[in-house]
Amino acid sequence: MRELTVKIKYNNDTADFNAFDIQCALTSLFGINTDFKVEEIKPQKRKENRVGIAFAAECIVSDEKNFNFTTVSSNLSSQGIKILSRSFLAPKQKLKLNLNLIDKIAKIQTQVIWCDKINGSQDYYAGLKFVELAEEDKEDLRRFLNQ
Repeated sequence: MRELTVKIKYNNDTADFNAFDIQCALTSLFGINTDFKVEEIKPQKRKENRVGIAFAAECIVSDEKNFNFTTVSSNLSSQGIKILSRSFLAPKQKLKLNLNLIDKIAKIQTQVIWCDKINGSQDYYAGLKFVELAEEDKEDLRRFLNQ
């Protein structure tokens, strides 16, 4: 069995902890009868890094309801965006996204990849993949991300 080691960095100091150290610390904090387990988080396989940026975006849900909502982004790349939503968005659902790039509004067709409820909230985070984006909008988005 492979040993899981976690590296924690604080200021300029680092320390390594194994899973047993973490379980002991959590038991000490939360009590002996606390039900938890330590799991390894696999690195995400993204084609591009996402930029942590919060700004308003308008979503148009194109289904039988055909409704609009304004939302806030959590992060953005040239391939997709993570948004906040008041309601559950079904995976594979299509959305039109009007993305404010300061000097231009990019109109992007997206597809919901995932949607998870935020702990302790009634809201959801959703990951949207860009599926249709005009070449001019792609270039404007790259410029925006490089600023």
